[in-house]
Amino acid sequence: MMEDQENMASESSSVVKRAVILVTCPVNASINKVLAALGSKIKRKTPAVFDWQAGIRPSITENLCYARHMAIFLTPVQVWEDEDLSFEARFSSGTFWDHRGSLSTTKIAKSGTCGAGESWSKDAIESIEAVEPLGITDLSDEQIFEEIFKSLFCNWVYLPIWWNCQDFAIRLGYMLAPTMHTRTALGSMLCNLRKEMEREVIEKRYCISRSYYMASHIGAMVSGVAAETAALSLVAAPLLPVFLASVFGTLALEMGYRWLDEERARSWVVSMSQVENQFPLLKDLHMDLFIGLTKSWKARLIHKKIAR
Repeated sequence: MMEDQENMASESSSVVKRAVILVTCPVNASINKVLAALGSKIKRKTPAVFDWQAGIRPSITENLCYARHMAIFLTPVQVWEDEDLSFEARFSSGTFWDHRGSLSTTKIAKSGTCGAGESWSKDAIESIEAVEPLGITDLSDEQIFEEIFKSLFCNWVYLPIWWNCQDFAIRLGYMLAPTMHTRTALGSMLCNLRKEMEREVIEKRYCISRSYYMASHIGAMVSGVAAETAALSLVAAPLLPVFLASVFGTLALEMGYRWLDEERARSWVVSMSQVENQFPLLKDLHMDLFIGLTKSWKARLIHKKIAR
């Protein structure tokens, strides 16, 4: 009996608690060319990592941007909180987990580049723009891969804009640190990303589409960039038809965009339903997202009626 207790104590003491950090990186130059055509080219928003001061780290919440790659970073808590270490050293001490996109134009699960518990190169680390601490996990890399990451990645049908690296990283982060604080922060982040997408992509694309010449020109640019979207900094070519629809699909009509890609909107809803079936824990996070989007759309409709 005493021997069993000693073994349990030994196992408990060997568990390494790790900080769960969401990180963002700017997109590559090719995708920025497309953004520039929309009038929304987005430069790096924060100082380089080696210029970050101890105790002062740029947050994703304050530097949120739809045109960013997202990944989850894990490192021992004592390392992350050690202010004597540079942020470069901290990022070099842990592992990164992400979905790096897909060149596939068909809806194939498991397509794309798998970033499962890898160390990033110096250049990749220096590209990190902002971070959002989510919580703490005591799961090992092996447990994360076998219990969460493998199933999530292998069943993920990557869709640029609609169901991309951001959606993947945010859901992975929530499952690693499923606290109420994390749920609130990530639910709000998902909601704000979708609203920014509507503002910066859908509305601008709608304006551009009124000009046949510009629409054709932009379409050609998207085709040229499509082959380059598998880089580490990939998020997605934002001129592909994009979405904003509720879980019931009815809010798409309220948006009033006749060219809204209903098929992709349905795919987005189906994708969330499927990932919920795999991981029921995500239902609460998705509910927060739907509530936030519904409130936003209703507020906009009321504003339009008042304006009339």
